[in-house]
Amino acid sequence: MAVGKIDMAWFTVNKKKILFYFYIFLFLGCILLVRRFDHTVPSIKITNYSKSPDSSNKNIPTSVGNTPKNAIHSSKATTEYPIICPTTSTNQTCLKTNYPTTIEVNEANIISSSIDSCPNYFRWIHEDLRPWVSKGITKESLEAGKNVASFRLIILEGRVFLQRYKRIYETRDMFTIWGILQLLRLYPGKLPDLDLMFESGDKPVIKKSDYHEAAANYTSPVPPMFHYFGDDQHFDIPFPDWSFWGWQEKNIKPWGTQLNDIIEGNQKVKWVNRVPYAYWKGNSLTGNRRDLLRCNSTRASKAQIYDQSSPEEVNHGFKQSNMAAQCTHRYKIYMEGKAWSTSGKYIQACDSMLLLAQEIAKGGSKFITEELNMKYIYDYMFHLLNEYGKLMKYKPTIPPNAVEVCTETMACKTSLKDKEWKLNSLVKAPSQTSPCSIPPAYDPHHLQTFLKTKEEILRDVEGLSRVG
Repeated sequence: MAVGKIDMAWFTVNKKKILFYFYIFLFLGCILLVRRFDHTVPSIKITNYSKSPDSSNKNIPTSVGNTPKNAIHSSKATTEYPIICPTTSTNQTCLKTNYPTTIEVNEANIISSSIDSCPNYFRWIHEDLRPWVSKGITKESLEAGKNVASFRLIILEGRVFLQRYKRIYETRDMFTIWGILQLLRLYPGKLPDLDLMFESGDKPVIKKSDYHEAAANYTSPVPPMFHYFGDDQHFDIPFPDWSFWGWQEKNIKPWGTQLNDIIEGNQKVKWVNRVPYAYWKGNSLTGNRRDLLRCNSTRASKAQIYDQSSPEEVNHGFKQSNMAAQCTHRYKIYMEGKAWSTSGKYIQACDSMLLLAQEIAKGGSKFITEELNMKYIYDYMFHLLNEYGKLMKYKPTIPPNAVEVCTETMACKTSLKDKEWKLNSLVKAPSQTSPCSIPPAYDPHHLQTFLKTKEEILRDVEGLSRVG
């Protein structure tokens, strides 16, 4: 069956079964977008610090998305701490600033009876780190992944040090590091010292087969490697991709801003009034996407396909890449590139789901807006890194040739365009909301039941794809 073909045969399946499939796949999709022991994080308040010259008693949000329900707040107004770049040609350095370095517990400021619970997909943090639970993370195991890593990032007492290993496509590494720096501004003093390896390519790199009993590396420690993508064949630890802080090269805004724009865009055209075709727009030069261009026919395939890699798009700086303006079709096509695609969250936020009914599309949009806003993205990062830190068996040190990076150097030592882009996702003040409370790991029985159900659904969907 041609990609994007809308056929009534798809809807002959029992509606409840389709809904069940959808919500299972929606849950699985979270693993790709963002992926430890059950504990609660106490309420927090900002320690008193002298105000910056520009911050006289302003009540300013932290720019991290919508505040979830049942959150715990501080009664104090939020003070903004802007970035101060030098006005001369002097190089910007990571000098001590008046930005708070800690946040204190103050039970007197609790105005809610309970701490917000993290979404259920946070449970996968336990599974992603399970390979290191028994023996922990050693310096030897970490450095075993050096030959395939893009960069190494060390956090020591809230300071960040970077060691690059290879050239990285576009600005993936820059905005990944920027995101971690914003996490440290959101929850200053809350993360432990860390030593992390990151790979920024499309495909995962730590193959499980290399550490199987029959493999030559069986006795070697598995290298912990953070990556934007993980699957059943690799040990790579899924981490939120760079596009949550904006994809400058494709003119895509930071997720916090983009999500609000998409929500507004959803209101402009009701689902029943949208174009009744499947829609895809993206770079056709990767993976099997070139084949998708052959389906660009509203008559034969009922699909509209747009190639974002065309010279016209590139020469005009991807001015037509406004994701909020693309919520005009009832159905969207998700097409992976070499391994995965950042487009999943934009598709679901649009109320547009490929070959699914309006009720299901609304469910996807609700999930994205309520459980994948920037507050939860930062909380996911916090819990993932915090639990990773508990597994470390050594005290990190600064490696040779590593350089210190901070919000100021990344925003000031760059072009005006780059600076403007980063400031759009700047966390302006420590959070007055506690990180959500992470749910416990799956018990083995429930996990195996879930994985078995997943396999059955995949087989059923593959069968459906042959209908027509």
